[in-house]
Amino acid sequence: MNFPFSQLFSESFAKINAKNTGFVDLNEEIKHLNTIIWKSKQSGFDLAQVQPYSVYEVLETIVTLGISIAPSKKLAFVSGALDVCGNPIMTITIGYRGEIALATQFNIIRSASASLVFENDKFRFLGTNQEVQHMITSLSSEQRGKCSGGYCRAVLADGEILNATLSIEEMDAIGSTQIENMQGQTPWNGIWRDEMRKVALYRRASKDWRQRLYSNPALINSLIYTDVA
Repeated sequence: MNFPFSQLFSESFAKINAKNTGFVDLNEEIKHLNTIIWKSKQSGFDLAQVQPYSVYEVLETIVTLGISIAPSKKLAFVSGALDVCGNPIMTITIGYRGEIALATQFNIIRSASASLVFENDKFRFLGTNQEVQHMITSLSSEQRGKCSGGYCRAVLADGEILNATLSIEEMDAIGSTQIENMQGQTPWNGIWRDEMRKVALYRRASKDWRQRLYSNPALINSLIYTDVA
C-alpha cells in the first residue's frame, strides 16, 4: 500500500526524531498518522491532500511534547484546517488528558483532579496555593442544588498545591460557545454537561501548567503551536 507522505517520513525521520524527548516512538506515531489519514478519506476533509509542511509540524510537535496521537489514548487529535492562504493543512489539538500527561511527564504536576461545587455544599476557597475546604453534605444531586462552579486541584512536582477555578457563569459561557459552534451536537448540550464542566476546569488549570512549561526552551515552539486561547 502506498501511504501519502511516505517520502517526507523517510527523508525527515532523523531530523524530526532528533527532537524526540523520549516519551513516544516516532515509528508508531507515523503508523497512527497513516491510519488517521486513510480514515479521513471517508470524511469531508481528506488529510492526504494537505500541505506537507503541516504534516512535518504535526510530527515535530508529537515528538517534542511527547504526546501520542494513538486514538485509544485520547491524548491528542489530528484534524484538517485551512491556512491563511486557504490551503488545506493538518493540525493537532491536545485534549485535556493530553494536557495532564504533558504536565506530568515534564515534572510540572504529580496529579490533578477536578471537582464541581454545588449550592448546598460547604465550600471555602482560601487561595490558589491553599487547600480548598469542600464538604459534600449529600450524594443526592437534587439535595446538593445547582452547580455554582468548580475547581481543579493540582499537586505540583514540589508537593505544593495549585488550584484553578471557574464560576458557573464562566462554565456556562464556555458551554454556550461550544453549543453554538457545534450547532448543538456536543456533550455540553445534554446529560454529560457536568463532565464537560470538569473538562473545562482541567483546561483552565492547564493554562497555569503551560506557563511553567514555557521555562523549557526546547518546548516553546510546540507549546505555541498547540496553545488554545
